[in-house]
Amino acid sequence: MRHLLPLLLLMVGACGPGEPTTSSEPTTSAAEATPAVEPTAAPTAGVEEPLPGDPVAGEPIFQAYCVACHMPDGTGLNGTLAADWVNDPSRRARSDAELLESIAEGVEDTTMVAWSAMLSEQQHKDVLAYVRVTFMGHSGRR
Repeated sequence: MRHLLPLLLLMVGACGPGEPTTSSEPTTSAAEATPAVEPTAAPTAGVEEPLPGDPVAGEPIFQAYCVACHMPDGTGLNGTLAADWVNDPSRRARSDAELLESIAEGVEDTTMVAWSAMLSEQQHKDVLAYVRVTFMGHSGRR
């Protein structure tokens, strides 16, 4: 049993978050339209970011390297073994860049190891696309 934990740790993978939003902003007529001052740091509401890679190509990568820790349902045993992409809003809110860095470099003080030596940058993008579509509700548009 002692030898099983290191094996599981080697199989760890991560991908993770950005929840699509929908816009419910009221519409205005051209006569009512005036230049509105919007905070520049606010995300664009109602716009789903394109996927970083191909979710179809990412599925076998997830099955081979990530499922042991993140589980088939993407919850990582409710976040106790690995990131929970289904129920953890903080994981889902992370940008593609942040998640790709976690995949490539690992996450310090967690079971998430670096995959840059085993998987290509394109494979990182593909598995992240699979996670976003399968567990985070992305429509799949690229």
